[in-house]
Amino acid sequence: MKRLMVAVLALTAISGVAVHPQPDWLVGLVAELEAIQGDLEEALYYCALAVLAPTAEDQRLFAQRVVNILEGSEGPHFDPRVVTTEEEVLGAIVRLRALIAAVPEEGGDLEGRAELKFTLRNTTAFLALALEAALRGARSRKLLPGALHMRQAYAFLFTALGAEGSPAYLGGIRSLLCRLAPLVESHSAPGQ
Repeated sequence: MKRLMVAVLALTAISGVAVHPQPDWLVGLVAELEAIQGDLEEALYYCALAVLAPTAEDQRLFAQRVVNILEGSEGPHFDPRVVTTEEEVLGAIVRLRALIAAVPEEGGDLEGRAELKFTLRNTTAFLALALEAALRGARSRKLLPGALHMRQAYAFLFTALGAEGSPAYLGGIRSLLCRLAPLVESHSAPGQ
């Protein structure tokens, strides 16, 4: 019985050393990144529809949906006529900027937080480029130029989403989630 107690205490001590509780801001960051990832995937879908649109009017509507997703209802180019919900829409760019501000300046892994902020800033820059391209697509009166602008928006959005496994990549939502989500999930599992 003493050996069992010693073994249990040893495992508890080892697991206590190996498992560090994650800060609340990291848990919230991962949840928000997952939500933004879904929004950007929706924006990619609308970019593809805009590229393949049969008319310039359809293309402008799809492009405006991308603009709305990126800017949100507080944005200067937001068009409530193409929104599918009555609720306020928070733009992906605004949400990423808020995530950058939410990363604490002090404590813990300074280099890790600097890399996190770098990746979030890169992602925000690509979303700003996607927004510019989508705005050009939304303003285009001709199908071919509008399609070219929306292909650019698609490329910038795809880059902002990022690759899941490439450490040399500039970052993006998927690469951040690939690294951060397992940290949060391992600490929020039942019994831990």
